[in-house]
Amino acid sequence: MSSLISGTDCLKPDPIRSFVRKANDLEKETGRKIVRLNIGQPDLPPGRILEAYKRGLVSSDVVESSKYPPAEGLPELREAIARMEGRCFGVDAPDSRVYVTLGGCGALKFTFKVLGAREGKRKNLIAMAPGWGVISNFTWEYEVETRFARLETPDGKFDANLAQEMLNEDTVAIYVNSPNNPTGSILAEKTVRDILSFAEDNDIWVISDEAYQHLIHAGLEDHTSFMKYEEYTDRVFKCISFSKILKPNIRLGGLLLPRGLDDDVMASFFTALRNEGAGVSAESQSGALEVLRVDPGLSYMGEVAQGYKEKVDIAKQILLDAGCVFESYNNPLASFYLFPRTPFEDSRELTEILLNEGVSVVPGTSFHLDSHIRIAIGANMTPGEVEEGTKRVAATLEKVR
Repeated sequence: MSSLISGTDCLKPDPIRSFVRKANDLEKETGRKIVRLNIGQPDLPPGRILEAYKRGLVSSDVVESSKYPPAEGLPELREAIARMEGRCFGVDAPDSRVYVTLGGCGALKFTFKVLGAREGKRKNLIAMAPGWGVISNFTWEYEVETRFARLETPDGKFDANLAQEMLNEDTVAIYVNSPNNPTGSILAEKTVRDILSFAEDNDIWVISDEAYQHLIHAGLEDHTSFMKYEEYTDRVFKCISFSKILKPNIRLGGLLLPRGLDDDVMASFFTALRNEGAGVSAESQSGALEVLRVDPGLSYMGEVAQGYKEKVDIAKQILLDAGCVFESYNNPLASFYLFPRTPFEDSRELTEILLNEGVSVVPGTSFHLDSHIRIAIGANMTPGEVEEGTKRVAATLEKVR
């Protein structure tokens, strides 16, 4: 029988999920409660926002319609996203450059798809580590190889020399993620501009994953969007997600396309998008639209981000006291993650030890940086639960040191 999939050596299982399964199995076997600091799930938004979302879900415009949704998204939602981007991040992108996608993953995969479709031999892109390892699986589907490297120095600067060494004639893009998963760090404005300038000098695209842009602990002004600067917007794909501002189970994201694409390219993009699945649930889109009508700038995320900050601060201090290290590259200023450098070199082994001690985290190797672990404090965890779990981490580090 012929092989169904080739190149499976490049298609790696998500190690995050494997540790979730291990935690589930251990709880069943031992009856012991495992503190889950492993999955990157957000806290719920305020009740008034959930009520707005529910109103949108049952809007007669979608409930009483038997039509397919527009492949590029409901026009009203695309307009609302464009306004929100301008209001919150200074991004000037008309709704004609906004696609609604099946989650933030859909935005990323569509971008990889169109870059992989360019004429020529196998493509590659460079990606900043630490970064979400599953990106390599996404690009593999479209015959694009992802090569991760530490392109940000410990003090937060862009290492253009290393990036230059990684480029070759088949490099089509650089993947960046700020605010970052797994660190929660934010790239400085100068670093953003340096990366954009590097991309322009080398004539490559920038794929900017900004799924966590509304989760800034101190305020949105601390985040610089890669699509903020008009002179560079002709080479930036910006990917956003409603998973982190509403709920992951609504599977809703967005893609802001580069400026200046000609009509033939836009027509091809539309065809490629239509082939992805004939649109995203109109009910989910309608729910998100109602939220943006109630709160056009998503100001409620300030409340949510403050809740994350409280929990991150608790965990960070415990980890510092346990000998963990935070520098500019892993300073948690956004999202619900911490990514401390630990005194333990082998992060997979440490993760196994921690699991046996009753706390589940994710090894740094999942993000292309060993000797670190990722800790997630979302999922509606209380500050007390975060403290309990992080203290288990600290006690284990003390034990194995």
